[in-house]
Amino acid sequence: MDTLDDFIARRGFDREEIHQEALKLIAECRAYELREARKAEHLTQSDVAERMGISQARVSEVESGDVSSLKVSTLARYAEALGGTFEAIIQIGDKTIRLV
Repeated sequence: MDTLDDFIARRGFDREEIHQEALKLIAECRAYELREARKAEHLTQSDVAERMGISQARVSEVESGDVSSLKVSTLARYAEALGGTFEAIIQIGDKTIRLV
């Protein structure tokens, strides 16, 4: 029976390309969840932008799903604009460190 590595090699796939595509898919899922959370609160991007004191275009960027380049403060303000809270934690083994 072939391993996953054998299958990937035989098909000519590149592991890095697969990884990058997986990251894109994860970002798309995040984007969907963020948009749906906003819509569930009956808010437009413009409503959220006004609450955050930023442009609608910036809210659109937040909802793009690529949160890795966003500041923690931006994510926290986005959550607050939707009536929620933002938490940041570090998990190391069985230890949890709550940052925000």
